[in-house]
Amino acid sequence: MNTKLISFGAVGLWLVTALVGGLYLFRDRTQESSDHRREILLAETERNLVLAEMRGIIGSLDGVLQGLTKSDRKQIEESARASGMVMAAEENAGLIAKLPMEFKQLGLGLHREFDSLADAVKAGESPQQLLERTSKLTSRCNGCHQVYRLGVEPLAGKVKP
Repeated sequence: MNTKLISFGAVGLWLVTALVGGLYLFRDRTQESSDHRREILLAETERNLVLAEMRGIIGSLDGVLQGLTKSDRKQIEESARASGMVMAAEENAGLIAKLPMEFKQLGLGLHREFDSLADAVKAGESPQQLLERTSKLTSRCNGCHQVYRLGVEPLAGKVKP
């Protein structure tokens, strides 16, 4: 009887933990901004991390396009792979939890598309096909920037002068 009670307690604790974790994961930390986009509220350091990742993605796109102009398939593949899922794996779990679900889905999709582009280079797709894939990547970036912007969450207890 005692082990049954412990088992029920363990399952109950697991369910509560999963529920709280799920609520934290799906909690929307956004507000409407003055330009009518959804402003994602982050700590300043977290905002800087996301912006640094975005600059890395722009660098990858630049490398892909330069590689296409020079017909340098190795440069295209390496540039695309740099912003693939390997970049997503480096993310901070606490930061990821603050991001809206749609934003996370767009971001993970973007990283997968970069890997898909790198795989397409290895598979021998034509420069035109690779350019079309790159165009889809930039459309995904543009779509996200049309909907979201990054803001800094107000500091609790900070007194304004």
